[in-house]
Amino acid sequence: MLCHHFSETCVVAKQNSQVVGFITGYVPPKEKKTLFVWQAAVSPKLRGKGLAAKMLYSILQRENLRNFEFVEATLAPSNKSSYSFLISFANDLGTNFTKSPLFTKDKFGESKHEEEELIRIGPFKTQKLVEVFA
Repeated sequence: MLCHHFSETCVVAKQNSQVVGFITGYVPPKEKKTLFVWQAAVSPKLRGKGLAAKMLYSILQRENLRNFEFVEATLAPSNKSSYSFLISFANDLGTNFTKSPLFTKDKFGESKHEEEELIRIGPFKTQKLVEVFA
């Protein structure tokens, strides 16, 4: 549904006609210069090879999104691989990586769901993206 309604902010990666990765995102209504990454996945056989960065970069380089300055996502503290990727992405851009509480455990009721932290990368400029990912 996200790829249908928000195709401008989503990407699917294929290799030999097989889906090997995707990122779904959207622009929050009050944050016109922010891409919020809702979901991201990379096939286990391609992890650690830069596919996630290439997909995220491909979204940010789209003509109608070139004025973006921030990427946001929510992560559970145990999601070490996603933290590592997003910290690396921010470092590659030479910009800030911040995290702050967003959904504390009490928001999930009796569920054993972990808290979710808001991750924010930026500000960055499109030219820096071109230099890093060219």
